[in-house]
Amino acid sequence: MTQSIKKGSLDTARESELNELETQIQDPTRYQGIEYQLVEDCIEVAKLARELELPRIEVDGRFARAERIAEQYGTHRQKLQCAYDKAWTSFWWHDDFNTLNQIYDNVECLTVGSDQVTDIELLANLWQLLWTTVQRSQLNASDAKIDARTEALRIELQRLQADKDRPSTVLQSRSIELLMDLSQSHDKPLELKRILSDFRKVFEEGKGLVNFPVTPLIKILMKLGEYLPNDPDFDELFESVLLLSQERESRATSGRMLLTRGNQKLISGNHYEAIRLLGRAQHDLAMRECRGELIAALALCASAYESAGLLWAARSNMLLAASQAFNQYWEDGAITIQTFACLQRLIWIELQLGRIPSTLTWIENATVIAQVLEFDEEAQERFLKERETQDQVLGILLLKTAFKDLHCLESIPEILENLGLNHSFIASLYALGHEDALRSEGWIPQEENESSVRELFDAWIAQPASNDLPEVPEFLAEDKVDLISQVLGCNIVAETPSSNRSLFISESILAAFEAFLATSLDSKLFPHQSNIRFQIIPSNSVPDVIDFQIEEENSTHLGTLVKVQHSVNESYIADINSETLNKKLAELIIQLVFHIAFVPDSEQYFDRLLREESAFSRAFDFTNVATAIWNILGKTPKIRLADWQLNNTENKFPLRRVVVWNNGSTQTASVEQTTQTKPSLGQGEVPPELRNVDRLKHRDRKVYSLLDVALWDKASWKGTGFGLIPNKQNLPLLELALLFRNEAASKQIFSQWKQEFGDEDIEEKIRVSIITGIDANNPAAYRVVIGVNPEWIKASSDSQFILTYRINTMEPKNSRNLDQFSTFFEKTGFYILVPGYISQDFSRTEFFWELGILKRQIFIRPAWQIAEHDPDLCGIQPDDKIILPKDVKDPPVIRALAQIRKMRSR
Repeated sequence: MTQSIKKGSLDTARESELNELETQIQDPTRYQGIEYQLVEDCIEVAKLARELELPRIEVDGRFARAERIAEQYGTHRQKLQCAYDKAWTSFWWHDDFNTLNQIYDNVECLTVGSDQVTDIELLANLWQLLWTTVQRSQLNASDAKIDARTEALRIELQRLQADKDRPSTVLQSRSIELLMDLSQSHDKPLELKRILSDFRKVFEEGKGLVNFPVTPLIKILMKLGEYLPNDPDFDELFESVLLLSQERESRATSGRMLLTRGNQKLISGNHYEAIRLLGRAQHDLAMRECRGELIAALALCASAYESAGLLWAARSNMLLAASQAFNQYWEDGAITIQTFACLQRLIWIELQLGRIPSTLTWIENATVIAQVLEFDEEAQERFLKERETQDQVLGILLLKTAFKDLHCLESIPEILENLGLNHSFIASLYALGHEDALRSEGWIPQEENESSVRELFDAWIAQPASNDLPEVPEFLAEDKVDLISQVLGCNIVAETPSSNRSLFISESILAAFEAFLATSLDSKLFPHQSNIRFQIIPSNSVPDVIDFQIEEENSTHLGTLVKVQHSVNESYIADINSETLNKKLAELIIQLVFHIAFVPDSEQYFDRLLREESAFSRAFDFTNVATAIWNILGKTPKIRLADWQLNNTENKFPLRRVVVWNNGSTQTASVEQTTQTKPSLGQGEVPPELRNVDRLKHRDRKVYSLLDVALWDKASWKGTGFGLIPNKQNLPLLELALLFRNEAASKQIFSQWKQEFGDEDIEEKIRVSIITGIDANNPAAYRVVIGVNPEWIKASSDSQFILTYRINTMEPKNSRNLDQFSTFFEKTGFYILVPGYISQDFSRTEFFWELGILKRQIFIRPAWQIAEHDPDLCGIQPDDKIILPKDVKDPPVIRALAQIRKMRSR
């Protein structure tokens, strides 16, 4: 009789999985195009065979097949994993130390020079087994080559520890080396004391590192405690690790709660509250043991940023989510559905940013991941449907290519065809002027004439998706490129060289700026600058990763100029570690906030962002673009057009168009554009929905400012003057002078305006108002208001805009000068707005007529006429003693004063 073996449920499941995988492996058609998965399945079958404790000849045979397939089709990581699993099996399942010894050299060869600490960790695991066999005399030291192998392993670990750009890698390498030291510290109490002290430092430094594997290390050390029951140094280490473990468990619990609540807010459409919650969740979940939840928090926060129109913050969060998902692959070869989802979302974000090369890169990578994941029929159908939509939207973007950039499309059709993007392929050929090729290949029916084809492409480019795309695509084909953003209504441009290092630093700056100010639309922060320009400048003289200067003077253009210099290095990631970059980014953005906005209670504002929202963490800990790109795409990512160029010129489609196919219009006017009108004055209380920012995107607010606040502060506006410039041919020219204490600054203000408007303000963008009757005790007193004229603004009904003004109160003894100016203006219909100088004691004035700007509009009006929604409301102060006509009942200014006092009391 033979004894039957009763299998447990786990072994039954393993056997079933093994048989199913074997059937699939035998099918030669199953793995066509996804050979990566064939290697994975062969390795998995070998591991299942050992766990089922099948005869060794069967286990070895399956490992031999896995090795053969890996050598033929596998990645470097798969070859390493196969060799490692075979060595591990020989030791633990077969007690075959000689085979372990033989395979070690192969594993060592595959790991030497690797940038992945997890690869070196596999070699260190085998070293621990080898060391043990030598200590137990199961192998002699000479045969095991233990000294040479120990030295080689330490060299690799120390190489990784020198890579200061990756602090998690540095710390993990150090902990692996400490475990080696621990194995070699037998009967060396002083060495043991040093090792335990160093482990305490490792745990301390690992607190803020997302990818440092704290939990496995804690388990190893707790096992060590069995051998050191009475060691005081270990007791001290234990207490430190205990506190760290409690802290991490508490953070994990709160992080998961914040993640759940943030997702609920996002689903309900409250994206700003979602950003607040998910940003805090990111901070709490930034631990290796919470990787899945951290990926979810990053991806969901990216969706919230995207809903708010903050695309660079969305992109950086989705990149980091994808990077964390790829870490799973680098560590154990597993590709998850999260990886695929992140790449798919990145495609959509890049499309909205208009960046063709990056869009193609994510499409290419998502396609590979989709093949590896082996979707079921329903999931595959969803993927193909989304891919077709992405293809159609990419086609719209290509059709919007400016005529001057059409040459950039010449090599793109072949790339699109190789990626299976038929719609984009058609769009690119049509934009290039190859309508005949489209007809010959059957994409355009022969019976369609040129006019009907044009109508088809006109209809395509006018699809609603076009409204979410930029006016023209970006190919990154030039030496410099402009990256565009809108935050709090400010237009932001980063002018950067198109090198990887410059681009990634620019992207990190924009992402951090957007993330930090994401939730400030409803704060008391009041932006007063319309335009911010970053100039990114590579420099050999910058000691840190970046240095910056906010230009205060000598600017001839309106707006804020920030010059950012960065260090130069052949590697785009070198020196761009999180700690160094984050510190500089925080310094830059905080200084910039004070420069472009009024912050009424700065301490309260920043305290709320820090304590209630973890805004510093969400802005500076999760916006390091370079590290994420390096982790996903490696050292040579395809992010510029040149990175995609093919050497075979025969496959290019040369530009044939000599005229613009769509009459120079890159797109049909969007719904938003067609509904824009001049703002009209409202009546009564402001509707609550106008104050509500929950559904407002940052791009739906606009800051209109003609004033450089810092420059005006420096100029010190102290008065207003009237004068006449002699004119031999006609009446004298009428002057209205703004009188400043600082002559140079006053001239710079008007130089900026002349650069903006020329010699005449034809569109009357500068609004000049003179408000009289502001003081019953001095009837001649008046107030001059300078700022943006709302009459040239166009805005949609659901948008917001901010206008900035400067105000100067004049207290003359009589109204003679103002009356003369008013009378003369009525005769001529124009005046010259000029800068002027006034001395400290008001005894001397000088007008600089050569910097004057001709204007034909001025508003001279009594204060009592100004209502609560009047553009001149800012010229009324709550303590003004307004002169009210006796014959006017309910003068509008009464409501205006009530409105002002109500606003001040909030």
